[in-house]
Amino acid sequence: MFINARRGHCSELMMVASQGASRVKDLLAIRNDPEDARLPSMAREALGTLIAQLGTVKEAIRQWESKLQAWHRSQQVSQRFTTIPGVSVISATALVATIGDGSQFK
Repeated sequence: MFINARRGHCSELMMVASQGASRVKDLLAIRNDPEDARLPSMAREALGTLIAQLGTVKEAIRQWESKLQAWHRSQQVSQRFTTIPGVSVISATALVATIGDGSQFK
């Protein structure tokens, strides 16, 4: 969401922002360079808020992924699900959370 929002905000300022999450660093460089006049001060401040929010979200996701991995490693049923081709850790843990160990099925 942030990435599309920043592209939209930049287009309003007649700036073409590259597509993709990996290109956010290009905008960060512009935003963090006080000599770069392409961003008005209010836009620079607003982007700073969005960037801070993105950092908070990234950290929260990292923490949840770590917790999810630890839980998965402690659950044999979840580990078995990941032996099915195409079933990731996220899918396996979601299956276990939804149906348990599957013993209710024939």
